[in-house]
Order: sequence, then C-alpha cells, then structure tokens
Amino acid sequence: MLRGVLTGAAVAACTLWDDHAVTALAVPPLPHVAGGLLVQLVLLTPRVPARRAAVVPVLRTDARAVVVVSVLSPPAHVLVLEAMRTTPVSLVAPVRESSVVVGALLSWLVLREPHPGRRLPGAGVVLAGWRPS
Repeated sequence: MLRGVLTGAAVAACTLWDDHAVTALAVPPLPHVAGGLLVQLVLLTPRVPARRAAVVPVLRTDARAVVVVSVLSPPAHVLVLEAMRTTPVSLVAPVRESSVVVGALLSWLVLREPHPGRRLPGAGVVLAGWRPS
C-alpha cells in the first residue's frame, strides 16, 4: 500500500509541476517535454550497462511495444500539457489518470492478465476519485 501512496504522490507532484511550468512559468510544452527527456537520458543512461542482462531479453521479446511506447508517449505528454495551458489542472489530471482504469480493464479483457481482483478495485478507486481522509 505504501508503494501505491508514494506512486500517487509522485504522479500528483509531477502533474502539478507540469501545470506550473506551462502556466505560471509559460514554458512551451514541447521544450518542457524535450528537457525532461534529456534529463532522463543523462541520469538513466549510465545505468544501462549494469542492467544489460535485464534489458536485452525485453528488447528481444517486446521490441515493437518498446518502440511504440517510446514514440507515442512524448507526443501524448505534449498534448496533455497543451490541455493544461487552456484548462484547469483539476479537470485535465483526472482525465489523464483515467488511463489507469482503461489499462487495468484492457490488461484483463484483452491481454488476459491474471489476478483482475487485485487490479480492478484499484482502478475503481481511481475512477471514483476516492481520496483517503
């Protein structure tokens, strides 16, 4: 449960930072995303040689999925930031996070991943917008 709470807090912090950057600081979405990708590249690339044994099998079996996600994620982030420029973050963030619900359903219905009883209640919480008091 702690990992879930920490993940949620990190997502919320990133979302609020994104909103602040494109609204209050007026950073255009494309440079904001490109800068973030550059920081990730600099910080994560040195770790690749040590993780080579884990990375190579994934690339062999799931190269197409890796490429699709790598190509489509940055433009999707740019589009979310564009939405934040014109719409309150309180409306954009829930729609953005609804992908958690869609992903949980698709993983169960299409990919036939096991243990839907662990994923679907969490997705329902996201869908309902429940917050601990």
